[in-house]
Amino acid sequence: MYTEKSVDLKRDFYARYGKTSGRLFFKKVGLPCTIFDGGKNSLMLTLDCGVRVYGRQCGDVLKVLNCDTNVCDVHFVKNGRGAQILYSVDIPDVKGMKDTVLYAINVVLREMGSTGRLIGEYDTVALCEKYAPYGWCAVKEGDTAKSIPMPLGEYNIILMRTRKNRLVAPAELTDRFHISEYERIKASVTGLKECRTDAFFDMVNESQNSVERLLSPSEELMQGINAVRSADGVRASKICGCGIIAFCEKDRTDSAIIRINNEYKSAMGY
Repeated sequence: MYTEKSVDLKRDFYARYGKTSGRLFFKKVGLPCTIFDGGKNSLMLTLDCGVRVYGRQCGDVLKVLNCDTNVCDVHFVKNGRGAQILYSVDIPDVKGMKDTVLYAINVVLREMGSTGRLIGEYDTVALCEKYAPYGWCAVKEGDTAKSIPMPLGEYNIILMRTRKNRLVAPAELTDRFHISEYERIKASVTGLKECRTDAFFDMVNESQNSVERLLSPSEELMQGINAVRSADGVRASKICGCGIIAFCEKDRTDSAIIRINNEYKSAMGY
């Protein structure tokens, strides 16, 4: 998907690497987000924010450059299968973004025929790209996965980060949470198949209530979720691995973001 950010990154690529001959490859990958974590069972979707990568085959060196930080990794490969890579992330340092970057870069390398690869754990990213494109979510049950419609055309997804995004709970309580999550996954799938977003939102809110009862969220997370709940237009919200996710009516998203920022700053001082 080409956007203004993608065009700007392309200009940056040529400014840094030059306009020599060779096909330019592009890949955009969204950040995966686990809405319900039932241990071996989960319901995930792909967020619009993520990573954009441009690449071009070149020489015996694999040069990977982050255009936001100017940090460059260099790897030597053989047979003229090196590459020039430039990438940009929408939200740095959020959980899952590093794996998303590695996955996107490896896709570009594979498409251009480079022998270089970056090692990482990105099975979740690959699963979401396959089963959870826009308008769909991925439901994983054990070793199998499937796509389920996610009819959220009237809503935007807000992702909020906090400094201490931690959930601490003994194994017994975590197991109880996972069992209850699996029930919410099944209820959500039934509702989504019938295009009943209210049923899905109810399960998201119920899941957050379970998080608060069983998993001992940090003060930052609780202040964040309280700020999100205070905003008009937010239909459902919960703490996830990547932060706090909220489903908000489109025409109220801008005002909701302002409200959330103000409420959180008032509570935490930053």
